[in-house]
Amino acid sequence: MRVVRRAVREPVALSAALIGVVNVGSAFGVLHLTNGQLGLVNAALASVLGFLARLLVSPAHRYRAQRQQPVGPRQPAGSE
Repeated sequence: MRVVRRAVREPVALSAALIGVVNVGSAFGVLHLTNGQLGLVNAALASVLGFLARLLVSPAHRYRAQRQQPVGPRQPAGSE
């Protein structure tokens, strides 16, 4: 359960780790892929995992619209 929570909080890190595992597996001969096949697998994994990561990560413009305030550095106290 903890792994699932971490994957939801850090989807891009999980995507990079999965792509890295595929590349290392191919480099050490565990996965017998040609260069073209490895490139295709990398492109497919990156596009699918990128899409899933984008679904899990909230964009900043949605946050700004909810709060009606710009997202950025806060002004120091007393500078107003």
